[in-house]
Amino acid sequence: MSIHAPETVYRGDSYSFEVVFTNHGSAPAYDVPLIGTVDREQMKEIPAKQDFSPNESKTFTLTRNTGKAGEVITLWAQIEVPEGFMDKNPENNTATAVIRVVEKPEPTPKPGEEPQTGQRKSATGGKPRPGKAV
Repeated sequence: MSIHAPETVYRGDSYSFEVVFTNHGSAPAYDVPLIGTVDREQMKEIPAKQDFSPNESKTFTLTRNTGKAGEVITLWAQIEVPEGFMDKNPENNTATAVIRVVEKPEPTPKPGEEPQTGQRKSATGGKPRPGKAV
């Protein structure tokens, strides 16, 4: 069980992450309950139950949009042990990840451009030329 997600995303951008469910056992598992949430809201793209062959993984890639800068997005997923199934390592049945939403940095101006405007500087650097009325 694992979640692969970016640590940070820019405000207003979309982001993708993967949720990987794995049967690490040597026997098949049927009707295995799967659960996933984003900020406690169910990940509807993940089916409620799946069958797994021995050592089989199933990966779900999900995409969401960010909100405000400063938000923290919490991802949580769990593969439950089906009834009548013995799990020798229940600690690997849950995964979490945290994504921080940040502001996009200001673009770095190119040589000869004014910061934040992207417009080229005048030949005199924006200063009035001698002999011209201001």
